[in-house]
Amino acid sequence: MADGVVANVLVYDGQNAMKYAPITFVKPGTYVYTITESGTVPGITNDSAKTLTVKVTDNGDGTLKVESSLSGASVVF
Repeated sequence: MADGVVANVLVYDGQNAMKYAPITFVKPGTYVYTITESGTVPGITNDSAKTLTVKVTDNGDGTLKVESSLSGASVVF
C-alpha cells in the first residue's frame, strides 16, 4: 500500500471464478476500498464501482477481528 492506494488484480482460477490476492491487516482501523472493472472483452459489460469497507479491531489478546461491508451488489472474494 503506497499513499493509501492498493493495486490488487483478480486472478482467474480456471473454474469460472475470479479471486483477489490476500490483503494482510496488521493494525486496527477502518479501510475503504473501491472495486472497479476495466478493459474491453466482447460480450462482457463492466460493473459499476463498488465500495468495500473493512473494519479491523483489536481483540486485546494479540489477534485482530475483521468485519466487512459492501455497497451495491455482491462481490465474491
